[in-house]
Amino acid sequence: ESFGSYADYVTYQLAAKGVNTTALKTFNFYLPSYPSQQVCEDYSSKCGGFIQLSGLEALVPKCSSKTSSISNYPNSTQTIITLPIEGFEVALTTDPNELEDSNNNEYEPKCPTGFVIPDDPDNSLVRYVPDSTSACAISCKFPFYTISEYDTFIRVSDVGPNIGLPMVFFVLIVWLIDETRRKQYLVILFNAIALIITIQCVYMSTIPFEKKFCSNNAVTITDKDGLTACNVQSFVIIYFILAEVLTWGLIAVDLYLKILTRVNTNQLWLTYLLIIFILPIIPLTILGGKKQYGYNGVTFCSISTYAGDLDLAMFILPIFIVTIIGSLCMFAVIIKIIQSTKNVQVGHKSKIKSSVVVPSEQIPKSQNSSQCNDPKLELHTTIPKFNDLVVSKVEDSNTDIVVSKVLEPNNNNNVITEVIKIKPIENKQKNESSNNKRKLVLKLNVPWKMIRTPLMFVTIYTGVWFTLFLLRFQVYFGHNKFQDSFADWAECVFTYYNGDDASWLSNCGKHPKHRPDYNLTLWLGFIVNSHAIVVSSIFLMNPSIWMSIYNSFMKFICKTNSSNYNAMKNRKSVVGDSSYG
Repeated sequence: ESFGSYADYVTYQLAAKGVNTTALKTFNFYLPSYPSQQVCEDYSSKCGGFIQLSGLEALVPKCSSKTSSISNYPNSTQTIITLPIEGFEVALTTDPNELEDSNNNEYEPKCPTGFVIPDDPDNSLVRYVPDSTSACAISCKFPFYTISEYDTFIRVSDVGPNIGLPMVFFVLIVWLIDETRRKQYLVILFNAIALIITIQCVYMSTIPFEKKFCSNNAVTITDKDGLTACNVQSFVIIYFILAEVLTWGLIAVDLYLKILTRVNTNQLWLTYLLIIFILPIIPLTILGGKKQYGYNGVTFCSISTYAGDLDLAMFILPIFIVTIIGSLCMFAVIIKIIQSTKNVQVGHKSKIKSSVVVPSEQIPKSQNSSQCNDPKLELHTTIPKFNDLVVSKVEDSNTDIVVSKVLEPNNNNNVITEVIKIKPIENKQKNESSNNKRKLVLKLNVPWKMIRTPLMFVTIYTGVWFTLFLLRFQVYFGHNKFQDSFADWAECVFTYYNGDDASWLSNCGKHPKHRPDYNLTLWLGFIVNSHAIVVSSIFLMNPSIWMSIYNSFMKFICKTNSSNYNAMKNRKSVVGDSSYG
């Protein structure tokens, strides 16, 4: 400050004393302008808690403090000094500086990439940099992975479910339209559960990362945030993935019981439903009661990271047990099929590569083999299936399973096929007596076509969950190593950080040396968010599905042409009758 409004008066008095006022004008006089008391109070309320938390209580400003008679944080204009001149006292005053509140400033503290100044520093869930007095905290996007890696995670999680949704919906439509597959209730339920998971993931893909996973820039979504999209997904993931895994396991058990033990599993349908929909309620209730859900890292919400190892008992272990049981059952079924092919009777090699002999009395009569007589519309032979999972085409001395299939050649030597039925032979004598009767040879490729579908069913699905087991066990056994590696990396970052990321990248690296495997993490995010792609591919990779779709379409064409022909015939008949009138 200069002398302000007293400048002329002071200059006059000094000139009267003989002071050269021309020389006086070459000097600048400044007086301090102190910050407003409002700024001090605002700063203390916002930053005082954090300063005390850092152990630096001495830095908390005292807003009522004074130096001599001068207030360090004045409310209004105050006198800084008084000049006595010729019996007069000239008071030199200053106003509070222009900073009116703590938000009216241009300085913004900066943190390295992966760290942030917390929006809510008093939040107990804020994770500050370990072994550091820095005001920076760990970002909601935990810096185990780089920004570019997170961008890849996000793209996969956003695009995948939108591709998988029409795929799993298509599989459901095929199973509901086809008359034989319509009775495969477990397969339909398996895909319906996958559809529910996918719809939820599609909705999540429409929400930005920070909004769906972060409470603020330094805190992830937890149970304390109430009913959010992330917490809803936590319950959906936990319940429906457990239900889906149980359904997959029961499909395998159901096949095992039917093929190896000849149990009529139709009576177990209610038991299956209870297992699928009741058992997942138990871990869901426990996790909900303990409020252990929220953002768990990667690109989906499930069991919260604050749950410790509770997810192992409530989620990982049940999936692991069901996967093992289901895999054992499916491999037993596959082995049974392979063993059965060794005892089949083979026809003339000049005509077929391999064949299976089926008693003619076991073959159902054709109900509509001449439904379409148009030689341009032919129905191709499909490979016999059992529940679209196991191709059982065998009859030997060790099994009572017989596959029946109607084959009827048309005028163009094409083949029209009917529904396959698997019938148990009542006793071995009937089986032996049937061998002396007329045989029908079915052309098949053995053994790949027989085991292809069950092999894909078990390998694809177990491969999916193997990723989850591997990553979770890696985190479980490497937790301390990952934690120490991150602490060392963070210390290195803040040692070299000077306001620019380039200052520490060359010395510390883009991420901690030891961390959960990036590729496994990316794949896990894919199989959860793009779950429908995995599930539907189990079925859509089977060529017989597409052949079945083709046959259904051709039958529809046949019926349409037949209806048009009958309508035209009736119309001609009516016209003919009216002509006699």
